[in-house]
Amino acid sequence: MAPALSRCRICGRTFRPNRYNPEHQHCCGRDECVRECTRRRQREWYARRCRDDPAFTEKARRRCAAANRRRRERQKLSASNPPPDLPPEATLQALFETVSGFLSQVTDTTDPVELLASMRQYRERGRRMARGPAATAPDG
Repeated sequence: MAPALSRCRICGRTFRPNRYNPEHQHCCGRDECVRECTRRRQREWYARRCRDDPAFTEKARRRCAAANRRRRERQKLSASNPPPDLPPEATLQALFETVSGFLSQVTDTTDPVELLASMRQYRERGRRMARGPAATAPDG
């Protein structure tokens, strides 16, 4: 005989529960449903524990306050210490010089006018590629 179908408490779909423990499975096996079911179960446990155990509630309050304090201190530190400046080789000028040198090597030229013409051709080709295949297709 086929096992009875159950309805998922999260998404409402029907599913076949685990045959070894069907009365304890309340959601289907989809990742989203399992995550939501776990989240709900943990929130219920935490709320019940806070309601029933004042010592746990006080300990959780102190733990959260300490975590918030640490977070605020980290934010203050990151605001007072801006990120370091980029290394000299990461500037736009350095990038332009690197690309120019590479193109000069590839095209085997040291003439700046010829190199600039090559750069314009590569730039236009890059634009066409960035627009996609529809922009590069011939008219017709």
